[in-house]
Amino acid sequence: MLTRERYGRTAWHVAAKWRSTKSFEKIRGWAKEVLTPVELKNNLLLDEDNFGHTVLPAVVEWCSSHYAQKMLEWARDVLGTEELKNKVLLAKDNRKRSMLHMAADCCNSGSMQTVWEWAEALLTPKELKTQFLLAKDISNQTALHASAAVGHSAEPLQKIWEWAKVVLTPEELKNQLLLAKDNRNRTPLQVAADCQYTESLQTIWECAKVVLTREELKYQLLLAKDISGQTTLHSVVNSHRPLSVLNILEWTKDVLNTKEFNNILLLVKNRWGRSDWFSGRTGSDTRVSLENIREWVR
Repeated sequence: MLTRERYGRTAWHVAAKWRSTKSFEKIRGWAKEVLTPVELKNNLLLDEDNFGHTVLPAVVEWCSSHYAQKMLEWARDVLGTEELKNKVLLAKDNRKRSMLHMAADCCNSGSMQTVWEWAEALLTPKELKTQFLLAKDISNQTALHASAAVGHSAEPLQKIWEWAKVVLTPEELKNQLLLAKDNRNRTPLQVAADCQYTESLQTIWECAKVVLTREELKYQLLLAKDISGQTTLHSVVNSHRPLSVLNILEWTKDVLNTKEFNNILLLVKNRWGRSDWFSGRTGSDTRVSLENIREWVR
C-alpha cells in the first residue's frame, strides 16, 4: 500500500492523478483497516511524491469538486483543523504552487471554488490574502497568471476576480493582481496574449477597466513590455489570431487617440528591433491581422 513508483507516488497518488475514484475509495478503505492513525496521517495523507505533491492537491487538480470536498472533509477528521490549514491549504509543491494554483493550472473551476470556501473558513483574512490569493509560485506568477495561461475557459479568471474584489483593496487589486509581473516581466494580460487565449484576454481587460485609470491601462497594461521588449500587441499579432487582433484594436479606442496609436503603439519595438506590424510576418492569418492594423492606420 505504501510502495512507491519511480516518481515517488503511492498507488493512492496514481489513482487520484488518473481520476480513478473507485480505486481511490478502495485504497482509502483498506488504509483505514490496516494503517495506524499516525501512518494514515504521515504515510498516506501528508506523504509527498518527488514533486512535493501530497494526495490532496492531486485530488483538487484532477478530480471533481464533489470528490475534492469529500476528501477535504475526511482530511479534517484525520488531521484536525490546524494541520489541514498549515499542511494542506497553505502547503506548496516543488514549484511553490498552492492548492489554488494547482487547480487554476488545470482550469478546474469547480475544485477552485471548493478550495476557496475551505480557505475562507480556516484562514485568517491576512493569510487568505497574502498566502493564498496573492501567493506566487517559482515563476513569480499568481493564480491569476496561472488561469490566464490555461484558457480552456474564462470561468477560473472570473472566480478569482470575484474573490479578489471581496478581500483586496482597490490598490491591491491594481498593483498586486492585475499589474503583478512574473519572472518574464509579464502581467496576466500578457500571459493570456502569449498563450493565444482570446476569451482570457477579454476577461482580464474588462476587469482592468474597472480599477485602472486611462493612463494605467495605456502605459502599465497595453504598452507594458515583457523581458523580450514585447508589448501585448506583439504577442497578439504573433498568435496569428485575427479575432484577438480585432479585440485589442477595439480596446485601443478606450485609451489611445489616433495620433497615439500611430506614434506609440505601431512604432514600439521589441528587443529584435521589430514593431508589432512586423513581429508576425507569415501565414494567411497573420496577413489578415496585418490588414486589420493597416485599416486602423489609415
